[in-house]
Amino acid sequence: MRSKRIFFTPLLVLVLCSGCAVALYKPTAEHVSPDTTLEELVEGRRLYVSNCSSCHALRLPEKYDEETWRKEIDEMGQRAELDQDTKALILKYLLHAPRHP
Repeated sequence: MRSKRIFFTPLLVLVLCSGCAVALYKPTAEHVSPDTTLEELVEGRRLYVSNCSSCHALRLPEKYDEETWRKEIDEMGQRAELDQDTKALILKYLLHAPRHP
């Protein structure tokens, strides 16, 4: 019984994380601005999913404002030992999310 639990626990975590990733916006040309490219946004999304979901559930980008995301990326980036380029790409992705009033 214990061996089944050891197998299914990581599987459950993987399924839950991938479910959240589906809800995240996927960058398109309409999200590009003068300070970023589509390639940077796509890479920022990939880095956000791969780095941040390994420790906790992902937050939807539109959940927080710019100031809050900057603080979160600084704090969590230090904990995860992310380099400045990685943090910058993740932040670009998060800040270019479509905002719904």
